[in-house]
Amino acid sequence: MADRSILTDIEAAIARCTDKHDVPVNEECVHEILFRVSNAPGSITFLSRRISSRLDATRDSTVAMKTLVLLHRLLRGGDRYFEQDLQNMWSCGELRVDLSWCSADKGHLHSFLLSYSLFLEERLGWIINQAGLLEPIRPPQSAFRSHKEEAAERLLYRLSKSQILLDRIMDCLPSNPSFSSQVMQSAFNIILRESFRVYDGFSDGMEIVVSSYPELDKSPKSLALDVLNKALTQTPSLHDFYENCKRSKFETTISTVWVEFDEEDSQNSSFSLGGVDDCLTGASDDVLTEVDGSWQGRQATR
Repeated sequence: MADRSILTDIEAAIARCTDKHDVPVNEECVHEILFRVSNAPGSITFLSRRISSRLDATRDSTVAMKTLVLLHRLLRGGDRYFEQDLQNMWSCGELRVDLSWCSADKGHLHSFLLSYSLFLEERLGWIINQAGLLEPIRPPQSAFRSHKEEAAERLLYRLSKSQILLDRIMDCLPSNPSFSSQVMQSAFNIILRESFRVYDGFSDGMEIVVSSYPELDKSPKSLALDVLNKALTQTPSLHDFYENCKRSKFETTISTVWVEFDEEDSQNSSFSLGGVDDCLTGASDDVLTEVDGSWQGRQATR
């Protein structure tokens, strides 16, 4: 276990980060926590428990929101070992993000808090890879697969998890941005920044799926069909989400994330997934062919 004085410093930094003042989380305190935990083996458990107890004990919206922002910043700011240790704390239950008490109040602050906590629960299943991109953690696979099947299923798993995370991101759009607190704006800006990376990776992956769909084996093709169907309904929602963000123009004192595009960018950013309709039409034909083949086989055996 880490030295008691180090744990006291970590606890004090958490308290400074998560006070009741409606100002963005103190970045110096975030870096202090990262430094002290990274240099004190075993202190990650103490940190996780303190964050959990802070969320469990408070009923103050600002304190809860700043605690969630702190967790989000730690996830983004730590090295790979810190990130993995924090996710292990989440997996074993030492780190908890339970804000179910917010569901009793339908106000826009509590609604955002609940959506943000659900987003972070999903986000804890992702890592920042060596390329600096967000990537979902894939459970170990026991069944043997060919290299082609493994590559296809890895891609489809990433796309499926991206769709879930994008849904969580869209749920976080404040219902009334004009009445958003500074802490809420800073939190949403971090979410928004990550959404760009997730969507970029998702779009690139979808292009691969659309172009390779006819050559996919039966099992990956079934997974691809689920992703393609989801994409058809989710893409218009994503378009509306980013349009709302452009109109809201969120800004914080930490950094500015202007979701603004000039006319040329707007024309180029259509949020369409070319080829998806053709793939789904082809998939329907495949299904009809398989059903017809099976029916004829059964008739022949009678």
